[in-house]
Amino acid sequence: MTVDKSWMHLPTRSCIEYINGVENFLEYAFKHSTDGDMIINCPCIDCSNRYRRTRDEVQYHLLFRGIRRDYTTWYLHGEGDSEEEGDSEVEGDDDDGMLYGDMFDMIKDAYPQVVCGKESSENEPQEPNGDAKKFYRLLEEVK
Repeated sequence: MTVDKSWMHLPTRSCIEYINGVENFLEYAFKHSTDGDMIINCPCIDCSNRYRRTRDEVQYHLLFRGIRRDYTTWYLHGEGDSEEEGDSEVEGDDDDGMLYGDMFDMIKDAYPQVVCGKESSENEPQEPNGDAKKFYRLLEEVK
């Protein structure tokens, strides 16, 4: 089944097509949600799929802030999870795990002292500072 995403590119968020598109997105995303706590990644322009929000919060963000126009494959919201939704060449099918794994490996290679939790000069584990903690959180989101 192909999902209508034409609403994402409308010039105004106040038209009925955009509002219906947001509602259809929410139905789709929560239908494919695996969480018991009923939160999903928010694809609004500000959150950019980095933050998990409730249905009401995501709806508000999409209606008042807008959706990321480059989020054309809803891979974080269930698109590409099953073969019945499209061809075998759907962007999110096999590439997501490889992409994130490759990205993690590149970061780990570039910054081994941060990823491994060691100071390169002392080779002793240290408590991560605030920036390192943010970095670890981002790495966990990538995984």
